[in-house]
Amino acid sequence: MEIRMIFVWVCFIFCLGLTTGGILVLFRDIKSGKLPSFRYLQYYLILIYTFGFYALWSKVFFLIFFSSTTTPEENKIVTNFLIVLGIPFLVTGKLMLVWWSMTLLKKAPDIVFKAAAFMIIFLIILLYISINRFAVLSNMGQIYGVFVMTISVFIISILLFSEVNYLAKKQKQIFILLVLWAGLIYVLVFLENHNQAIIELIFIFLFFLTNTALAIYFTYAVKLVSEVEETPVTMSFDTFIEKYTITPREAEIVQFIYQGKTNQEIADKLFVTVQTIKDHTHRIYQKTEVKSRAQLTSLLQKFYK
Repeated sequence: MEIRMIFVWVCFIFCLGLTTGGILVLFRDIKSGKLPSFRYLQYYLILIYTFGFYALWSKVFFLIFFSSTTTPEENKIVTNFLIVLGIPFLVTGKLMLVWWSMTLLKKAPDIVFKAAAFMIIFLIILLYISINRFAVLSNMGQIYGVFVMTISVFIISILLFSEVNYLAKKQKQIFILLVLWAGLIYVLVFLENHNQAIIELIFIFLFFLTNTALAIYFTYAVKLVSEVEETPVTMSFDTFIEKYTITPREAEIVQFIYQGKTNQEIADKLFVTVQTIKDHTHRIYQKTEVKSRAQLTSLLQKFYK
């Protein structure tokens, strides 16, 4: 019993260390402003860590400290309830990862729809196998395992068949493998006939390790590409439009902002309301990750040289 507890606490300390390291790297690099839509990756990792401690580790500690005083049926009800409480963090986190991965695409191609179709086919097959082999509908852990594996297939399908910004071919392949592994580790939640405690701890450790590695790898791999690409690129307004996926209407507004015109002046020239200009400006700020006209103008000066 003591050896088991030592193993549990060692695993817990490692997970704390991975969480601390991952968050420190994200908060350090987000200040540089070099990484695109970096906040989505940050949100993803924070939400996933929250799910890990709120659902997975609370389940483990409940089984260790309270399972001896409750029946197996009561244990299952409580552990499923703990997982349900953490599911919103998992779902929101995975959606952040999907959104962030789509911001890496050079364009928003038809592959998104093809990937969605592939994901649906995969989900149907996985559910069929799960229901017949693992009785997935009766186990909460297997349900969220199916969800995460399906989302991973969707992200892989998008990245595998599309060109992405900020990652060279080799870095992209490694990143895809990390996303694949982040989904495959959920196979462990289907192995209930084995030693439950050991498998649970292995899964939790891999859960924290893989998600931390995914975020940290991108953080450092993207620099390898940006450093190479920054020198030869000829800056122009067209480059600005392509880099930040600016629409034609937004491009007109950006040019007026660069000329120093007010919202009212821009609205008069484009024959729209001031609120419409404010809405477009807000979207431009989000895409370029600036907070004011001054910052946007400063950014544009790099492309008008």
